[in-house]
Amino acid sequence: MQPTFSLATLPLVLSPLALVAGASVAAGYARYASSVRPAVLRGIAVASAAAGAVPLALAAADAARGGTVLSHVVGLFRVGSLDATLGFALDRAGLLIALVTLVLVAGVAFAVSGEHKRASAPSVGATLVAGAGALVAALAEGFPTLFFGLGIAYAAGVMYAGTSGADAPRRARFAVGAFGGSIIAASAAVALVFWALGGRWLDGSKYLSDYKERFVLVAQGEAPKADPLATPNARGTLTVVSHPGARVYLGIADESHLARSEPFAETPVVRKELAAGLHKVAIAPGAGAMIASDGLEVALVDAVSIRPGAETTIVLAGPSLTFHEIAPQLGPKNDLGIRRLGPIDVATAATAFWALALLLLALSFGGTLPNFGAARRSGPAAVATACAMIAAGVLVARLGSVVPLSGVAAAAGGLALGVVAVLSARRGDIAAPAAAMVC
Repeated sequence: MQPTFSLATLPLVLSPLALVAGASVAAGYARYASSVRPAVLRGIAVASAAAGAVPLALAAADAARGGTVLSHVVGLFRVGSLDATLGFALDRAGLLIALVTLVLVAGVAFAVSGEHKRASAPSVGATLVAGAGALVAALAEGFPTLFFGLGIAYAAGVMYAGTSGADAPRRARFAVGAFGGSIIAASAAVALVFWALGGRWLDGSKYLSDYKERFVLVAQGEAPKADPLATPNARGTLTVVSHPGARVYLGIADESHLARSEPFAETPVVRKELAAGLHKVAIAPGAGAMIASDGLEVALVDAVSIRPGAETTIVLAGPSLTFHEIAPQLGPKNDLGIRRLGPIDVATAATAFWALALLLLALSFGGTLPNFGAARRSGPAAVATACAMIAAGVLVARLGSVVPLSGVAAAAGGLALGVVAVLSARRGDIAAPAAAMVC
């Protein structure tokens, strides 16, 4: 039986850290070596990419089969319904983008290492750091880590690429402004979804603020049907995904019983076999969230159905910035299309903001890249182009966590974004006029 959630064997954060370590080694080699040899820089880049692939390889089986592999780093803070944590997750989309990133890192490093000796080491270092940022974005568990990773990739790759021509300062100002605008637009889309999931929508499209405990859960799995062939010892699997440190209890019908009971297991991921049938489940936050009150925000699920040979998954519901918590709430029962922001439904508004963010990001990358006609083989151009394509894939892949989006639409959007970025850099007739108007 394929698990829906599992824990990473090795922390996924080691993957981007391997590239950062490679960049540090390349910088040290260039500083202290009497002569910089391209073959050594290529070896450093390939070794870093190979080391970064190890944590991914250990988690690839579950991710490729449709599961989500979680790797928690640290809990940050809690404000109201917002639990901020730093963590990574690997699913099919993230696995594909991460592997493409590592291949691009090795390929671009090979291309730029043959430059002039003074320029080859900085080019390889920028490639590795930009790749690390892209990996952070690809493996991000939620939107804050996603934006952080894209910022690293942008700073290391695109800003390193610089601009060319007499209008370089103006193009640079436009590129930085467009990147900032893309982050603001994407944040607006995420904020809309966060707000829409935080309360209850009454008749007449009126909104009632969130009044419930944070740990409200969504149970997946149908009630077991009578099966004359089922054995009395039939078993199924219960999976609970919550903040790290939350305690899971079985057979608890009231919060007053928690003090006299031992927890069944602790999150972030609990996956246990249970006897088939109905079970009472209680989840107490414990150390899994930083709470200013008495800490008794306990989720009680009276009837969790465990089917023979099947898996029942319980995840957090309500406002969230984490992909695997938002996605289950965008189904038919909680479709954002029925929630309205004045005359516009929340899903449409979020999609519009997200599309604006993607367009501004493409123009930002294009406005920063040097003209390909004059620097077709430039190392900076290669680094920045790779960053543009990876960023396109990451953002479009995560669009499904904001609004429902088919795989075909996601692929088409990513391709269009990449084309806009490359054309605006190659010809200068997309970003340059906009820069002239804005700056």
